[in-house]
Amino acid sequence: MARADALGDISTALENGETAEAQTMLDALGEDATAPEAQLLQGRLWVQTNQLDEAFELLSEVADARPDNADAQYWLGAAAGSLAANVSMFKAGKYARIVKRAFTRTIELDPEYADAYAGLISFHLQAPRIVGGSKKEAQALAEKLQTLDPLQGGLSLVDVYR
Repeated sequence: MARADALGDISTALENGETAEAQTMLDALGEDATAPEAQLLQGRLWVQTNQLDEAFELLSEVADARPDNADAQYWLGAAAGSLAANVSMFKAGKYARIVKRAFTRTIELDPEYADAYAGLISFHLQAPRIVGGSKKEAQALAEKLQTLDPLQGGLSLVDVYR
């Protein structure tokens, strides 16, 4: 199996929640596992399996190496957001800035990346104003998301108005 095919299979396994199978396939990559594309998949796997410190560290490296890769930015934001939800209020501020920057960068790179809009909306609804949260911005993003994905956008608008 070619490396590109293997990476596609790993991505599909992750999308289907088959984390054990994805890890087995990542382990089988051998030296190809150090490629940024494979490291991105490893980081996604760690986010999905709640290995958040490892995911954040690896995805930070991948996002730095691939600043124009929307997926790398998105998954860095996802890892930072998960960490922010599970640490003290003092440490959460550090991660909150990373979440906002990563999801914003994802949208700059790919204006139709619906999951990044959802992540940024969640950030704005949960983060205090001092770290950049804004219900007004959440509403504007939810309205934009509704044009990209009517269901997800509509659900986000419900969250905004709640």
